Amino acid sequence: MTTISPTVPFSPVPKESDASVARFAEFRLAGLGRFAGLLGTRLPAAEAALLERGARLAAELDRPEWTDIALHPYYSYWWSRLSQAVAAGRAAEVTSLVPELSRFLLVPLLRRGDVDLALPPPRAGELRFPGHRRHLRVEGSGALRARAANGELVLTGHDAVPVAELLDEHRPGPGVLRPAIPGTAVEFDSSDPWVGKFFEVENVAAPSPGRSRDDLEPAEADVAAQTWLGGAVDRLGRAWPEMRREFEDYVRLVAPFSSQVRAAFTNVGWQGAVFLRTTVHDDVQDVERLVHETSHLRLNLVMARTKLYDHDAADRVPSPFRAGLRPIMGLYHGAFVVTRAARALDRVHRLDGDLGYGERIPVLVTQVRLALGTLRRDVRLTPDGAALLDEADAHITDLAAAYGAAAPDEPKIYEEF
Repeated sequence: MTTISPTVPFSPVPKESDASVARFAEFRLAGLGRFAGLLGTRLPAAEAALLERGARLAAELDRPEWTDIALHPYYSYWWSRLSQAVAAGRAAEVTSLVPELSRFLLVPLLRRGDVDLALPPPRAGELRFPGHRRHLRVEGSGALRARAANGELVLTGHDAVPVAELLDEHRPGPGVLRPAIPGTAVEFDSSDPWVGKFFEVENVAAPSPGRSRDDLEPAEADVAAQTWLGGAVDRLGRAWPEMRREFEDYVRLVAPFSSQVRAAFTNVGWQGAVFLRTTVHDDVQDVERLVHETSHLRLNLVMARTKLYDHDAADRVPSPFRAGLRPIMGLYHGAFVVTRAARALDRVHRLDGDLGYGERIPVLVTQVRLALGTLRRDVRLTPDGAALLDEADAHITDLAAAYGAAAPDEPKIYEEF
């Protein structure tokens, strides 16, 4: 009999009723407050006051407003860099990162009408507000102060901007409106300097076993890629509306890139982002990638506050998803996300009758069967961890009965996108 976990449901759950989301957002808010207290005596007075005020303003936001910030990939990246800089004692970097918090708070505060914030210097002539697609072109390189009065946003030394026009992402207005995936509010863009900085770090990192060194480069969000990606979201929505909703709930940014090595990935330091190669387009892989990567983001939130197995991060096991021994977290993630991707392909196949979706499923079935065997044999699972795998197993058993399974030694079993 399949065990269903009340703590970690396999199926998509609306963000507003997902306990994992609430726990994750509260964890990040508490962490911000702790950092403000910890650094209060270690930062210059101006930066210490700025961080303390930012943490207080964040705590005063409505919970949905804060949750949108906490789950945004740029906030994840900012928090990761700040944490690492604090741990390493890089005082100058900490000092430069603290003012960036104000960029996350500006738009939520503008919606309330009361703003008086110190902002970081613009980068490359731009002032961006993460989570809000419209950004401003700003000359100069010095720190800014933002004040809102009489329906206008005033930046030190610059012309006033009508607040209503800045906040409206649905019609022409001041500044630059970054592209989105058609039919969604998910930003489709790699032009932020933080994306380029992240790619630089990835490209010099030691590659995992069986993989070449990364060669990631930000790619332009061209109209053709927007169109086919929007089509994939539409197909997913018609076949599995709840999964499309999860995509729109948990993915805030799809960052296009070019590469000869990688095709799609997520990163725990970029919660809320999917990185996607746009030089290759395939209808079946588009749907699979969307569900696969979105499911990684969902499981990241779960694992942040719910224990699914009892092992050290250094423990390794064989994996059907990658060459060589892999961390247990990667294998567990693989079993979850690949099962969900297989179920999505099944739903599209049954809706549209396209054989390509059904032909891919046997490979995914065998991958998950191999992963489940290793997880149950070699991994100390918690009750929640075992229950979630039981649900995956039930789906795989059903799909195997309908589509069959590929041979375990088939080369495609170990083939990544």
